[in-house]
Amino acid sequence: MGKKSSGFQQKIIIALLGVGLLSGATALLFSYVSRTKALEDTIGANFERLALDTAQKVDIIIDRKIRDTKSLAASPTFINQIKKIRTSPTSTRPKDNSELLSYIKRYQREREGDIFSVTLTDEKDNIIAATEKTQPHYQSKKSLLERLFTSDIDFDIATKTFSMMISAPITDDKSGEIIGSLRELHNLKEVFGIIDKVRIGKTGHADLVASDGTLVVCPIFPGQTHKISENLLRELSISEPGWKIAVDEAEGRRDSIIGFSPVKTTFELGEDNFWGKNLYVLIRQFPEDAYSPTYNLLWHLLIIAPTGIGILLMLSYFVSQWIVKPIKELSDSAELIGYGQPDPDIKIRTGDEIERLADTFNKMAKDLENRFEDIKLERDKLNTIMDSMGDGLVILDKDLRIQHLNAKFMDLYGKESVGKSCRDVFGIKDAPCNGCTAGDGEDVKPHTFEAVTNNGITYLITHSRIKNKDGTTSIIEIFKDITERKRLEQQLLQSERLAALSQFSSTFAHDLKNPVIAIKKTIEMLRDSSNFSGSETLNNVYTDLISTCGLLLGLVNDVLDIHQVSYKDLPMIYSHFSLKQALDEVVKLLKIEAEEKRLHIEIEGNKEEVRVEADKRRIQRVFINLLTNAIRYSPPSGKIKISFQDSSYDPEYTSRTSTLLFSIEDEGPGIIQSDLSKVFDLFYRKDIGEIKSGTGLGLYFCKVVIDAHKGRIWADNKKNGGAVFNFEIPISGRDANDYKNFNSRRPETFSAEPEISS
Repeated sequence: MGKKSSGFQQKIIIALLGVGLLSGATALLFSYVSRTKALEDTIGANFERLALDTAQKVDIIIDRKIRDTKSLAASPTFINQIKKIRTSPTSTRPKDNSELLSYIKRYQREREGDIFSVTLTDEKDNIIAATEKTQPHYQSKKSLLERLFTSDIDFDIATKTFSMMISAPITDDKSGEIIGSLRELHNLKEVFGIIDKVRIGKTGHADLVASDGTLVVCPIFPGQTHKISENLLRELSISEPGWKIAVDEAEGRRDSIIGFSPVKTTFELGEDNFWGKNLYVLIRQFPEDAYSPTYNLLWHLLIIAPTGIGILLMLSYFVSQWIVKPIKELSDSAELIGYGQPDPDIKIRTGDEIERLADTFNKMAKDLENRFEDIKLERDKLNTIMDSMGDGLVILDKDLRIQHLNAKFMDLYGKESVGKSCRDVFGIKDAPCNGCTAGDGEDVKPHTFEAVTNNGITYLITHSRIKNKDGTTSIIEIFKDITERKRLEQQLLQSERLAALSQFSSTFAHDLKNPVIAIKKTIEMLRDSSNFSGSETLNNVYTDLISTCGLLLGLVNDVLDIHQVSYKDLPMIYSHFSLKQALDEVVKLLKIEAEEKRLHIEIEGNKEEVRVEADKRRIQRVFINLLTNAIRYSPPSGKIKISFQDSSYDPEYTSRTSTLLFSIEDEGPGIIQSDLSKVFDLFYRKDIGEIKSGTGLGLYFCKVVIDAHKGRIWADNKKNGGAVFNFEIPISGRDANDYKNFNSRRPETFSAEPEISS
């Protein structure tokens, strides 16, 4: 049996290899021929179109210059000047000539280098006026007086400029007789620019060629120094635009693709114009440059040919294995499935694997029909059980794609979820899918984990892996919604933490308050009993120590106040005080911390002194918490900007309620967009790298104090990085009841940089 299998496999390998090599060689030859022909057609058509476009542009330039010359020759002012010179006495003629010369010089200047010279002759071809010395070959030709005439294009090697003379007769507008001629020597830099701009690949370019083969304008060779052969001109038959593959003798290349197009103006003005020559535009490129894509393709194919043959040989081997081995395996499997029937119904004697395959399937066919009904009944029972479950049930394949949903999840996520990744369908945050090993073939015992979806639902997922009959792996996951349970657990945990903190705060206040009061009283006694004459520094030190003790006592009281049943019950002591003075005291208190990080604190405010009616001690605590937060997250040598404004000085607001708007900006990492609404929550903490956050009480206390003042507080991000904290309270405590309506007219805040983390 093994020998027959080996022979069958060898036949498959030889057949596949032969077909592959023959097909590859045929495809290579066909690809080369067709690609070369297609490339020639494409390049030729492009060259023809480019030659036509370039010729049309040259036509437009020459035609415009002819029209300019004819327009000046027909100008009434110009004609009257000439007639005046013809009829004026000899004594006044120099003055008239000078006026005419000034006129044509001004005309030349207005053309900004477009005209090299302007020459004016009378009816006898005598020069009346000229802006430059005229060339001899542009004179002494009587026919120039009678009609429009254009010269050939000349190239000045010294100045490297191209020029062309255009002559137009000047006719008396009344009698119709010719009274002179106008000759303009035009600068053809535009023509050279158009020809020079045409670049294709490394060697492709355009040429302006005369009918005698002279290269008039060529970006490669100097002007009018080379010629193309008459044979090439005849072969191109360039009476109309087109393209051909020809021998380019001027550049020594064979099989060159050349596009061509005549310059129509040179055909339409008569045989004497352009000294009896016509002009053409040629587009040429070296063959090795034009055919480089085909050559590159051929070289690449030749280089990879051995590799391709090796790959083909390997594929032939694997394909043969794929054909032969599965047949034998399928046959063996079929025997096992149908085992138990000693006498087959159909016997085929072909002498190869097909015989055994047919025999096996004959055995299988007898059992399949009966067993299928049993399987269907069992499957229906299983589906009924799954659909009746109150929890969601999902079956995944080894790639974690959904194969089946029970009725509960089918209603939630729809049939379109089948075939998609479970992670994409359920939108699980911080998905445990990244570490899931269910589909890697390892034995994974059933386990349970929690996951939160993007819409805030918390699931308890029981995860089990099963093996199918065909050897593949599937995963069963049961999703139990525990969102409400988690919420209650969180509330319980929060309550326990608050209770513990309240007990600690009470003990802390009793143990710390009395010693701090004693320290404060002692310092006050020392200050009152000391003689400060000539020692202002010592006086300032005592004052700072007393102020610091007062703030520390305020902190102790705040820790107790923060756990009132409601911030409405927070005892408030209102007084009138200077906001600038209160802020300076806080900045002075935290000066050492700021100097350690070389921070610059900048304060901006109203020019007028701002006085507020509020609880000074607690407002200063808000300043301390916000400034401490800014110092903690600011980079070394950074800047902290503090600003405040009385809205009564702002013309935008006309409400009778005056408010104080306070802002503090830092240059730190900012705040993540999703955390902007959480920073004032109790126990909210967010460590950033090596920067450790506080206890989660400071910003919460700020909100409690501002709310107690009937104000509002919010956080934001700056466009260039960094966070900004703002709060707004009524200037006077008496206006607090009016502030709610006023506050509703304030603009909504938003994050300028939602992607910056804090």
